[in-house]
Amino acid sequence: MKRHSLILQFPLAITCLLGLGQMANAEEDPLVAITTSSNFDNSVPAILNYAQQAQDKASTGSVRNSSKSQKRVTASDKKNAPDAKLSEQQGWLTQKDATIRQLQTQLAAMNEQEETNAQKEAELTAQIKTLQAQLDAQKQQNTGLADVQKQSASLESQLKEKAALLESLTQKLNDSDQAHATQISALQEQLNQESQAVKAKETELAKLTTDFTQFKDEAAKKASVVDLKLVPQQQAYSIGVSLGNDVLQELNTRESQGVKVDHDAVMLGINDVFKGTLALDENTRNKSLNAASQALLENLSKAESQAIKEGKAYQQKFAKQKGTEFKDGVYSRIDYAGQDAIGPEDTVVVVMKETLPDGTVISDMEAAGKVWSQPLSAYPPIFSGPLKRLGNHGSITVVVPPDLAYGSKGLPPKIPPGATMTYSVRVVDVIKKSK
Repeated sequence: MKRHSLILQFPLAITCLLGLGQMANAEEDPLVAITTSSNFDNSVPAILNYAQQAQDKASTGSVRNSSKSQKRVTASDKKNAPDAKLSEQQGWLTQKDATIRQLQTQLAAMNEQEETNAQKEAELTAQIKTLQAQLDAQKQQNTGLADVQKQSASLESQLKEKAALLESLTQKLNDSDQAHATQISALQEQLNQESQAVKAKETELAKLTTDFTQFKDEAAKKASVVDLKLVPQQQAYSIGVSLGNDVLQELNTRESQGVKVDHDAVMLGINDVFKGTLALDENTRNKSLNAASQALLENLSKAESQAIKEGKAYQQKFAKQKGTEFKDGVYSRIDYAGQDAIGPEDTVVVVMKETLPDGTVISDMEAAGKVWSQPLSAYPPIFSGPLKRLGNHGSITVVVPPDLAYGSKGLPPKIPPGATMTYSVRVVDVIKKSK
């Protein structure tokens, strides 16, 4: 408002100065002043029109003064001159007063407009701040939205992977279910067959039990008839015992080789042979024997491979022991050297303990109270060589590989095929050859 007051005072001062200047030039033509005022442009501020008028008068004053000096002054002109000037001045003041009012009106309008503009500016500033805050919030929201979109994309990718994995697992499960169904069907069929076989075995066992019971009853009856006091009966009984021992040894050998044999069924077969009424035909018997032989060969092959493997490991370990010597295909280690050298023709009395690599004792002469005696040269090479390293009462451990021991056949039922044998030999005495 102070700025507008200064603006208002400045035009009024200019107006007064202009009025004084025009009053000083009282001789100026009033028509010119009125005409000039009537030519103002209302579309621009009035102060600009006044300034233009003052400039025009300054440039044309000298010409008008020159014209006035050339006019003839008559008596009537001089008489009417004061009234005319007064009238001219009153008109001019009236016009100036109207102009001032117009300027004041315009200035008031400008002040009101400026206040309105200031209010609008304040409102716009507030709106701009509000919009800026909304924009910042929207940017932050957009940033969060971008993070959410990234997370959503990652989750969607993971979801696709999980879906693919689920589909794969479902397919595998379906395939597995089908495979299991097939296996279950096959096992069910096998179970049915096994059940039928078991029923057949149960029937056969029932028959065997009946036959065996009958055999025992008959044997008991015959035993009551046999008089073992008689020499012929004693001889027959001894033959039966010998055959029985052979059969029992054969059965034990088969069992040691992994073939399980039912003793009751064996006794029934023997009884049927004596009776002359066989329960199985020849074709069935041959098939059974071939199957048993095949199973026996397979078991022997497995047992031999295992024995050879264990024997090699044992030999390698024994060879690393202090004092061990390898000669003539066997390993020997002196446990006690003894005294006095043994001649090749000297009789050497020894005791031996025979064991497997796992420590299983096959035979122990000393525990059984037995000795072995023969000239040194008569001993097998696997023993004569190690014995030459000893003196009287010496002892030595000899490890013999399977090819120089019992070979691939072994010695059933105790010694498996391919077994490495260990012998602990002690010289009990040496009998010098007489000269």
